Amino acid sequence: MRLGIFFHNIGGYHLARIRAADAACTQRGWYLQAAQIQASTIEHPWGDFSATVLTTGPDVRPWLDDWNPDVLFVPGWGFTYSRQALRWCQRQGKRAIAMSESKYDDEPRQWWRESLKSWLYIRHFDGAIVGGQQHKAYLERLGMAAHRIFLGYDAVDNDHFAAPVPSP
Repeated sequence: MRLGIFFHNIGGYHLARIRAADAACTQRGWYLQAAQIQASTIEHPWGDFSATVLTTGPDVRPWLDDWNPDVLFVPGWGFTYSRQALRWCQRQGKRAIAMSESKYDDEPRQWWRESLKSWLYIRHFDGAIVGGQQHKAYLERLGMAAHRIFLGYDAVDNDHFAAPVPSP
């Protein structure tokens, strides 16, 4: 089985997620490929992890066509590249899993926008992985069945924090 995961840009906690997912895939004989849209942003100048993951640019379709994952982990639904990936999965008959940490009380919600979000995006995902119970409750409110939503999106790289800090 081939899995794909991508983020806007990769930071340290994303690497923890990717490493954990890769270890789980390796145990099962599956293959994981990770990608990022761009290597660095003003908002998140985490550094360049392009040696670790592919950098696709804003159009993820060429990467998806090349990697052809059976299951794709998609960062939400609010970005153009996330919606591109969801449509690609629909056209190719592949599974799409939303990665979300949105909650109902994150911002003021309008019923008609929530209805559109549910109809245009949420109902097309095969499942979701979320950070906590409030994130799960929000996706349920948007119409995703509880049994398709899994906790475990948040990850910490314990090895990073266990390593001694070099002295100056």
